[in-house]
Amino acid sequence: MIDLEQQPLKEKKPHPSIKPLLIGVASFVIFCVALAIIFVPRIRKAVKDSGVAVLISESEEKKERAPAQARICFVAIGDSSISFREETVTLQKSLDTAHAVIEALLAGPSKSSGLQTMIPKGTRLIGITITDNYAFVDFSKKFSSSKDSTVIATQQVNQTLRRAFPGLEKIVILVEGKPQ
Repeated sequence: MIDLEQQPLKEKKPHPSIKPLLIGVASFVIFCVALAIIFVPRIRKAVKDSGVAVLISESEEKKERAPAQARICFVAIGDSSISFREETVTLQKSLDTAHAVIEALLAGPSKSSGLQTMIPKGTRLIGITITDNYAFVDFSKKFSSSKDSTVIATQQVNQTLRRAFPGLEKIVILVEGKPQ
């Protein structure tokens, strides 16, 4: 006899197999390895041909050889004359040399030196770039706030950079990105 009230047997669904997942992961790994085998030599050759690696290694060597001290040009004011005098200062090691030299100039002379700076207090260095024996130094507006001292301040920057980087052919001073 057949019991009509009996519920039909439920089919048990098999648990999802882990095999497709493993196959997918393995395929992805094989694909990545194949790409690396094909493209890594090409990428290395492209980097080598571009010269980027040489520039990076030269930059690192320059940082290692960066002087710990620099001669910074300040002003000595006499009775009727103004002259430039050097003060040797220790540079901040965390900065590149050019940046550290200008920051030392902006910090001013030591109190015991008797020297002064004609760069207005509060002047900030926006940026400095030295390339192909040209220096581009960008200061905040404060640099040119006093027309009387701007000429001497410009000479201080020029003399300081020429002492620190003797091969410079030209120094361009910018204020907020505009030529001085």
